[in-house]
Amino acid sequence: MRRDSRGVGTKNGEREKSRNCLRLFFLSLLLCCFLGPSGLAAELSFQFNLEAFDMPGDGGGSIGLRWQHALPVAPLRRAEDAYVYRIFMRAQREEEFQQIAEFPVRSHFESEVSSPWWVWGAASPQRHFFQITASAGLQLENGTRYFFQVVLTDGQHTFASAVVSAVPRANLFNWAKLNNFVLMLAFSATVLFWIHRARQNSQIFLRRIPGLD
Repeated sequence: MRRDSRGVGTKNGEREKSRNCLRLFFLSLLLCCFLGPSGLAAELSFQFNLEAFDMPGDGGGSIGLRWQHALPVAPLRRAEDAYVYRIFMRAQREEEFQQIAEFPVRSHFESEVSSPWWVWGAASPQRHFFQITASAGLQLENGTRYFFQVVLTDGQHTFASAVVSAVPRANLFNWAKLNNFVLMLAFSATVLFWIHRARQNSQIFLRRIPGLD
């Protein structure tokens, strides 16, 4: 009798395992039907690499956003003209995001920014850039942290980036005019050098100018 009870318990355990495997199989089949054969992989592999930063060399009240240009993989991918970017912002974690901008996916590239290379580095044509500036309808207070999110959509599918944050601050130096500062230093050093050399050499020849003798 003991052997029979053990055999029955073993058979029941095997049946339960078979049922669990069937449940997992049907669940996977349902996911594939709703999301497509590579829908899960498409959503998980899509990344924005979004970053937010205070705009350099300004008086504050401005934040820059930069992210990688990419589109979803098949079967969710459509024609590039069908996609648009939407920029969302909020001032605190508890607030809801508000849309502040929308533009086509083939615009606002980092390579379109007219700024010296020593400020931005090597501008990439595969990275998007969007500057958020304080205006009448949009307030950006210096020293306050703001949160941002970029959403890519074609009207049917929506892909949201991770939430990033930045704090606008007033900068003491405009790095875009660093070349003017370097030229001023070089000119001043040249003038001071020749003044010092003239004082050391008392026999320096000065051509007489008629009318000034």
